[in-house]
Amino acid sequence: MIPFALVLCGIAGCLMLVMALTARPTRGENLTGAHLVTGPIAIAFTLGGVLVHVAAPLSTTWANVLLGIAWPGVLVATALLPLAGYGRKGGWVGKVAVPAIVAAPFLLGYGAAWHAAVPSAGGAVLMLVGLAGLWPIVQMPLRRLRWRLMRLVPFRSRQPSDWEAGQAEWQRGEWRKLPPDAPVAELLGHVRSLAPDVRAECHARLAALADLDEQLANALAGPMPGNPLWYVAFHYPRSRRPLAAAIVDLLARMRATLPNSLREDPHPRPWSGDLMPALEAALTVLRDGGDVRAELEEWHRELATMPKFAREAKHLRRAMQKVG
Repeated sequence: MIPFALVLCGIAGCLMLVMALTARPTRGENLTGAHLVTGPIAIAFTLGGVLVHVAAPLSTTWANVLLGIAWPGVLVATALLPLAGYGRKGGWVGKVAVPAIVAAPFLLGYGAAWHAAVPSAGGAVLMLVGLAGLWPIVQMPLRRLRWRLMRLVPFRSRQPSDWEAGQAEWQRGEWRKLPPDAPVAELLGHVRSLAPDVRAECHARLAALADLDEQLANALAGPMPGNPLWYVAFHYPRSRRPLAAAIVDLLARMRATLPNSLREDPHPRPWSGDLMPALEAALTVLRDGGDVRAELEEWHRELATMPKFAREAKHLRRAMQKVG
């Protein structure tokens, strides 16, 4: 099995070497989609390396365990490192690392014929590269875990920057200019103020309004529903059920034109305007018993037909299923 595995590693390794050693910094060209070239090469190389490891394991159990954990990272690293030379900085990393990675399976498979420590050296190279390559895999789950912990544990707040302090002072001045009978549309401009005292006073004035539902519905029908949507989604002090009609009307107006523009936009992550905040607000209305499910279903069907929004469609479906 070792000869076959090393042939696989050799073919894939030669292609990686050609890419890495001949790479030159680009002149602004986009490398989007380059993984479609390096990915299959990396899969072939990693498969060959795994077969070599199975046929010629290292001398200690812990080393075999570490190398086994590192193989997914080797796959990621071998897909990315050949492209390092096309960047403006750090091109030498790929030119140094790729030859070492290509040689490692050969050292692992037949290095014992030269010296007993050679297979361990090959395994060490693969471990180091693999553990480094694991970072792109684990960083997003770690960030999500950190964010959840920060929401659960009362960490000490950081001090505001000079810019934030200046903005907060300016916002205090703007807040003082509002008349006592300012409409909801104007108050909503301060619900996310950087000044904590302004933010608290704004939320208190909004909560005290007897006709808050009606005025907020009118704000949602306006040309800039961003602040009203954020307030509905995260800070509305009452039942959101009376806002169902306004949310449905807003989503229906968006659905009349937005899906076509999103499909025609060539960008892989097109700007969707207030769509995502509107869907978030609609889900909170749904949790409060508002009749918005039919419109959410329509938006789910629209998003599910666009591959670029497949993740959002999946999230929307799960959120609706949790409500029941």
